[in-house]
Amino acid sequence: MHILIPALKEKFPETIIIAAEGISTGNPLHSALILGAHGISAETRFIASEEAPVSEEYKQAIIKSKIGRYRYDRTNIRNPRLNYKHKIRTKNRL
Repeated sequence: MHILIPALKEKFPETIIIAAEGISTGNPLHSALILGAHGISAETRFIASEEAPVSEEYKQAIIKSKIGRYRYDRTNIRNPRLNYKHKIRTKNRL
């Protein structure tokens, strides 16, 4: 993030930059904004909210999760992401 955001701002000055991945508290949010991002994307942070369209079982698994329970998913080359290692996701290949 510390290299990418400034590089993107320099290369594409008119483009809105949204920082994502690993932003779950105020410190990374603040860092992203200081570095020049216009905003952030913090999906996992809100996945357990009442409004999130996922099962209650998955919400509870996220709430109870610990560091190291994620894996890098390259199933979609255009959208690699970290996914929670959960038996439901593994079983259904989500």
